[in-house]
Amino acid sequence: MDNPTAPITDDQVAWLRDAGDSEALRALFSDDMWLRERVAQGGYDGYLADLQVAWDRAAADLLRQSEEGEPLPALIDLLRYTLIWSGVCMAANYFAPGLIARAVATGLWSPERAVSAAALSWEPERAFDVYDALLAHGNLSQAHASTVYRLMMLAAEAIEYEGMRAQAFERAAKHADAEAQTVSLLASLAAALKAADRDEYPDRYMLGQLAAELPAALLAQAVEGVRALGNADARAWVLAALARRLPDERKALVDDALAAVPAIVDATAQGLDTVMRANAIMQMADLLEGEQVSRAFEMGLMLEVWLTRAIAPLVDRLDEAQQVRALNVLLTVEDEWGRKDGLLALVRHARGQTQRRALEGLLVIGHGEAREVIRRSMAADVDPALLEAGRLFAEHIADDDQRAWALETIRTALAARDPAPDATTQSGAGVGTDEPSIDEQFAAALKIRWAEDRFPVLERLLPQLSDEQIRIVLEDAHAARGDDHLRDRLIGAIALRCAAEALPALFERAVVTWQMISDCQMLLHWGYEPPDGFMPGAITYVESCLQARLDPFTRIDLRHTLLPHLTGEAKRAHSAEALATALADEYLPGRAEHLSRIYALLDEADQPAALEALYTAVTTAYAEFAPETDAPPAPSAATDDDYYRDGRLRHVYPLLFHLDEARRAPLIEGALKLCLAFEDKRYAASVLGELGRMFDAGQLARVLEAVTGWDDAGARASVIARLRPHLSDDQLVALPDEGAVGSQHEVYRLLELAREAADEERPALLEGALAAAKLVQRLGERRAVFVDLALAGVDEALQTLVESVQYMEPGYQGQFLLSLYPRLADQPDMRATIMRGIVTQLEQIRSGNRQLGFEWFLPWSRIKPLLTPELRAQIPPLLLEIVRDWRWA
Repeated sequence: MDNPTAPITDDQVAWLRDAGDSEALRALFSDDMWLRERVAQGGYDGYLADLQVAWDRAAADLLRQSEEGEPLPALIDLLRYTLIWSGVCMAANYFAPGLIARAVATGLWSPERAVSAAALSWEPERAFDVYDALLAHGNLSQAHASTVYRLMMLAAEAIEYEGMRAQAFERAAKHADAEAQTVSLLASLAAALKAADRDEYPDRYMLGQLAAELPAALLAQAVEGVRALGNADARAWVLAALARRLPDERKALVDDALAAVPAIVDATAQGLDTVMRANAIMQMADLLEGEQVSRAFEMGLMLEVWLTRAIAPLVDRLDEAQQVRALNVLLTVEDEWGRKDGLLALVRHARGQTQRRALEGLLVIGHGEAREVIRRSMAADVDPALLEAGRLFAEHIADDDQRAWALETIRTALAARDPAPDATTQSGAGVGTDEPSIDEQFAAALKIRWAEDRFPVLERLLPQLSDEQIRIVLEDAHAARGDDHLRDRLIGAIALRCAAEALPALFERAVVTWQMISDCQMLLHWGYEPPDGFMPGAITYVESCLQARLDPFTRIDLRHTLLPHLTGEAKRAHSAEALATALADEYLPGRAEHLSRIYALLDEADQPAALEALYTAVTTAYAEFAPETDAPPAPSAATDDDYYRDGRLRHVYPLLFHLDEARRAPLIEGALKLCLAFEDKRYAASVLGELGRMFDAGQLARVLEAVTGWDDAGARASVIARLRPHLSDDQLVALPDEGAVGSQHEVYRLLELAREAADEERPALLEGALAAAKLVQRLGERRAVFVDLALAGVDEALQTLVESVQYMEPGYQGQFLLSLYPRLADQPDMRATIMRGIVTQLEQIRSGNRQLGFEWFLPWSRIKPLLTPELRAQIPPLLLEIVRDWRWA
């Protein structure tokens, strides 16, 4: 073909396929011009159909080449098509729904293109958001709006989680006529009722919101559905919400809501029953009347530490005897933060001695934040006579600090009753001068640490921002890690304010930060075997990503990827930047995370400063690593989950190898305590094995004592196998004889010995490794060690694995056999099975994202043996071209 980018019909592309003209098909996808031309015809469907034709041709060529034992250039074509396909799908998922709607409203996109982009959504929730934005802002014709509404309802029905499905149907109702609106709201109600009545993690929030907003005609059905709920928590909350909508039925609904409270149980089995009951009483408190108040009060008294939440909102309607009972119970509550709410309510609504005793109870509270609330409330609510009585009580408080605070609180409250005249206030001058300017609010918003907190604030400020400030917000939205939905909302809100000519630039910048990081990691992964001229371009691309306004985590991630490939002045510059970025993080655990990741990659001149900064961050942030021997244990160490324990271990790990013995000792002890607290004993075993050489005799004895109580025999065996070289003779003799127990570490230890052993010793070591592998309990671990045994030449392991392939899922067979390729390369049927597996897997992942497809699921290191050096050298430039030069719009 002389001009492969000229208009071609679907029939002509099929003709190229039938003619077997792979070169002509390949030429269509040599750049992005054909993509632009086909998309301009109305959407992505035609282009992806063409790509499917090229894909099928390349897959057929690959299978033929593998069966005939030829080189595999078709595999390079399949990789290119996978990258392109996933790029198109990613782009459709990157474009914020509001941006798509604005493009349609201005004529930049056709409605058909927007619909085809929505159809490529990874999740039905996202497709729904696109349809919703199109109906709200796309300026659609009646015919297009009807089509989009139908698709939106289909997307809502496809949402798996009932709570989100209910929310979607409620949003859809806003775009419907009266009849369709009723249908949509009934579907929303049905989904919300299911979400609220789930056995695991029930969700009453959407049902409560819906109850507050349903049209009056549907309230009777809502009442019937809620009364039938088995979940008492949802029943109590939502009946109260419905009582606010139905004043004529209020008493009966509140009676039913109160009756549900004693039956509330925590479906997550976290022991939250009492707090859930207290919260239910609190949210319906304003609806209670007469004997309902007494019933709720009696229930509240039974809620132990959470009783304050239930009682405080009822105090104004309790009789004198009940107020006395409430006071007596409140004074026994250990939680000062909760106690202060009940006592403040009594100070406001009780009288006489009960009121005075409540005030005295407030004056002896020591909780810092509770004191501030008390101080403000007393300045506003307490009459002077009661304050004078409180002052007399405060003067006799024995504790000096408590007495000083109580007297100062009384003095401040009394002064507030007779404020000094303020000339500025009286004249009206200066009113509102303390309100921060929009520039100050904007600067403060940009400093909010987490994107999920920052984006909503920036969105609220948009109407008041200048064009330059909006540009900065857009940079932040594109470059920061954060909640995808909130980012889409922010970009969509900006798009709705943009002129039509500015929209193409927004589409060009649509890629999200995590994908940019993934692309950089993918490129530099190939830097260990780079073809000529590849690395400079890859490094330049990574450095160009650093020019954007990025949060510290992203800047560290990119430099973590880049530093191993740099030398000389380039390494020194990026090392200094990485260290400065880490040190600028004021959140100590965050700083420790940064420093622990980059320490080993930094320039030698920067490592001492990084080590000292890491030591300071770790010993300050985590009490278990504090150097003082009498430091109190960290209160969270015993209650945190494994994720946080693992984080603390990662942060301290570099220090264990590079500090002097005196400073290292408390760190090793803290690491040991964390390891022994892990719930995942397999992971604990791996970490204990790594640290074993650092433990002294007493610590080793503690480890052995602890692991003997583990239920997981494989984990026990793993620890013992890793610690054997560090144990004393007495400890080795004292090890319990549990019989033969296999572990991955034992297999790998024997394999390592076999690699170094003489020829006559190797068979016995391999036989021992095979015996240990057969005893490994977990299927995934057993397969992994059998693969290594097979690659080491153990025929029995290879035969066992090949026989097990028939029981695997078809898409997994090729990938699994691929790991055994060096032992199977001479078998044509196995080569064909492997190629079919690769094709199947690429087909499954091409509609996903490059991060999943090319870093997790596709084992590049195992594909490389299939390719000649010439073909292998084509892959890095291909990745760089697709990542850097293609534009998916």
